[in-house]
Amino acid sequence: MPGWRRIIVGDAFRLPSRDINYYRDIFLISLFLLFAVAGVFKLLNHQWVVGSEFIGIALCALLFARERLLLVFGAVGFCAVRFSIVIMLT
Repeated sequence: MPGWRRIIVGDAFRLPSRDINYYRDIFLISLFLLFAVAGVFKLLNHQWVVGSEFIGIALCALLFARERLLLVFGAVGFCAVRFSIVIMLT
């Protein structure tokens, strides 16, 4: 039976993973999301050179990640949540 501290506090003060690949993927998801969204907006505004550079940086971040599918789904999920919040507020 777990102790009362574990029941009340849980794993709040324990790191989720000690694997360096986990932290690398967490860092790369923010880079991938930032440069992918910026690149798409630049391409939509007909700024082809800057947009293609941003998309290239996003693809490099995707290539460096070990969990590529998780990275893409995390970015799409983040955009979906932000979009649904904007739709509800406007």
